[in-house]
Amino acid sequence: MRPSWRCKLVSLAVLLTSSVSASTTELVWDKTPLPLDLEVGEERMVHFAQAMSVGLPANLRDAVRVQSIGDTVYLKALKPFARQRVLMRSKADGSMIVFDIEASTRQAGGENVYVRTSSSANPQSEAAAELNYASLTRFAAQYAYAPARLVKTPKGLTKTALPKSAGGLLRGLPVSTQPYATWKTSNGLHLSAVIVANESDNAIELHPKVLRGQWLTATFHHYRLLTKGSGADKTVVYVISRNPFTQALDQ
Repeated sequence: MRPSWRCKLVSLAVLLTSSVSASTTELVWDKTPLPLDLEVGEERMVHFAQAMSVGLPANLRDAVRVQSIGDTVYLKALKPFARQRVLMRSKADGSMIVFDIEASTRQAGGENVYVRTSSSANPQSEAAAELNYASLTRFAAQYAYAPARLVKTPKGLTKTALPKSAGGLLRGLPVSTQPYATWKTSNGLHLSAVIVANESDNAIELHPKVLRGQWLTATFHHYRLLTKGSGADKTVVYVISRNPFTQALDQ
């Protein structure tokens, strides 16, 4: 039986459907430069299959803040700039991915961007190839928020035993965490959904940087929680790891 809190969210399913489907964007690198739009003052996360370094042109070093942590690159435009060529290099094998990045004051969308190469799909299994970070995150979001009759489990994804605890998942925040659902893919990835609840009288903002553990990617369904008891004090974080949830958390 699904947790009772989900029943309270079913009435919001229509409003949340757009945010579920738009929470992730997948870009496929096939030697064609990838377009990426930034909104001035808003941070955007770009996820890769491996750790990357970023080569900024000299004229952009004062226009955009860049942080590379693990397989995620954080980009925040500090001022508008016209579309520029930016190269990102794999720290593992030196391969390059080319982006054409532009920043403006127009709303650019804050969804997570997932990048894969056209040759990265597993040729042994079409189903496994479809179980990428973006599709897994979308599925977990639908599982958490959409009516059960509309949720279809992808081929190659199997539900696993729920961890006993998710304590300590978020560092330094007055929140409680509760495992909601976990799955394993046929290509060895582990997908977990964890309920996050604000336990304080102040609104708080969430960011993947406060997560403890070894995660390939992490996405909060909502990045801001209102005060405890407000009705908007809960969200779900979706994490993907190479090891089961408890093991990844303790690493």
